[in-house]
Amino acid sequence: MGITYSDTIVNLCKELAFIQPEELYFEIMNSITEENFIVTEMQR
Repeated sequence: MGITYSDTIVNLCKELAFIQPEELYFEIMNSITEENFIVTEMQR
């Protein structure tokens, strides 16, 4: 699992500053859950 970003690190930090902590947590948990689901399904 990894995070990719194609803009500058400065713009990334500015965009992250506008995200509420709860929203960021929700997005990270969604990403982890989806990744684990895909890996689990592929192992069957």
